[in-house]
Amino acid sequence: MNRQISGNAKGSIFIHIRDYIIKVYGVEIWGEILNRLSQSDRDIFGGQLNKHGWYSAPVINRLINIYDNMFGDGDFKSIVPIVEYIAQQDLAPVFDIFVNLSPFFVLSSAPSLWKRYFDTGEVRVEVADEANRHFRLVLEEIADENSVSGRAICTYANPTWLRIALIMAGAETVTMSHVECRYKNATSCVLDIWWNNITPKDRK
Repeated sequence: MNRQISGNAKGSIFIHIRDYIIKVYGVEIWGEILNRLSQSDRDIFGGQLNKHGWYSAPVINRLINIYDNMFGDGDFKSIVPIVEYIAQQDLAPVFDIFVNLSPFFVLSSAPSLWKRYFDTGEVRVEVADEANRHFRLVLEEIADENSVSGRAICTYANPTWLRIALIMAGAETVTMSHVECRYKNATSCVLDIWWNNITPKDRK
C-alpha cells in the first residue's frame, strides 16, 4: 500500500510571499487573494507564521495559481518578482557574513539549499564543471500539485532563486535551461546552468 506523500515548505516562503504582495499591491488585494482560498488555506496565511516552521506546500501552489490568475498570463512568470524578493530577503544576511561565497559554492550547495525550503524531493548535482562554469542540477520529486511543490516552483521559482544567489555571489551573467520537467512527462526536473564571473576590477 503506497503512503500518501504530503510535502511541506518552510514558513519563510509564506511570510515573504505575504509581505511582498502587501508591499506591492496593498492589504486590500492581499485580502482578495485570501478570500479566494479555502478556509483552511486562509487560516495558515492568516495565522502566526513562524519562518522556521513547516507548512503544507500545496497551499503555496494554490495561492500562486490565484495570484497568477489575477496578475499573470497563466504561465506563472508573474511570480518571478516575488521569488527575487524571497531570495534577496533570505540571502542578504548570509552574504553580509560570508562575503567570499562563490557561484561554484552556491551551486555545489544546491542539495542542502533545497532541503532548507522543502521537506520532500531531492536535488543532486549531476555536472559540476567549474572550468567551464557549468552545472546540471536534477530534482527528483513526484509531479502532484496537491502533495508537493508545484509546476511554478520548478519552472520559475527554482531558476529565479538560483539566479539571484549566483549574482549575489559574483556572477555577472547567468544562463539557464530547464531541459526536463517532472510536470511535462519527465521523471525529474533537470536544470542546466552557466555563468560568467564579474572580474575583480568590475566589483564595486
